Amino acid sequence: MNKEVLQLNILQNAALLSVIPLYFLPSVTAWHWISVILCYTIFYLSATVGYHRLVTHRSFTTYKWVEYLLVFLGGLGLQSSMIAWKAMHLNHHRYTDKEGDSHSPVEHGILNCMFNTALVMNSCTPRETQKRIITHSKNEIRDRFYSWQHKNYMTIIVAVVIILALIDIKWALVYLLGAGLSKLGMGVIASISHRGGKPRTDWWLVPFVFGEALHEQHHRKPKEAIWSNFDLGSWLIRFIRT
Repeated sequence: MNKEVLQLNILQNAALLSVIPLYFLPSVTAWHWISVILCYTIFYLSATVGYHRLVTHRSFTTYKWVEYLLVFLGGLGLQSSMIAWKAMHLNHHRYTDKEGDSHSPVEHGILNCMFNTALVMNSCTPRETQKRIITHSKNEIRDRFYSWQHKNYMTIIVAVVIILALIDIKWALVYLLGAGLSKLGMGVIASISHRGGKPRTDWWLVPFVFGEALHEQHHRKPKEAIWSNFDLGSWLIRFIRT
């Protein structure tokens, strides 16, 4: 197992636990909690639109600077690097809920997929991980921005936390909680929306995960960018696509 993967998994769960000190710290205001929701919204929306639909499935096109911005913001949500994420996700589509799936709850368990997503997605051997990356992310490997993000992923996250903590520890906790919730949101789709060994649509989840819970439809047509009028991710896509 890659040491960085273990660090990311620990950070994911520590980020969720940051709700405890944030709750008990003095002078935490309603604005701090609103900012947690804003962070979650920005990170998750950037992940579903940028990481998932734009770069992984290339279901629409936009300006390159918009693509990089979405990926950078989505990455701040503890999703792992774009190169690693794309490789594991396309492998998931190739072996959906069968042996070899990167994150099937049938094989790994619902709670494991939800709270230990980084470990589950990288539970194969380092050689197999590298093979998936070379197979599915070869275009991103040749891209300077994606290579930089991949090589420096944890450094970027730690740098953001340190800078915010130097400004005010409360803002570091706000960021961590928003990022942890973003990662948990993707874990919920990887687990609950694959319960019973098949992709499912969970309408009650759709507003909270910006359309990602329309999962049965996505697996039927992975190249489709617009999933529903109730899909908030598609609203952003209509605005930015070229």
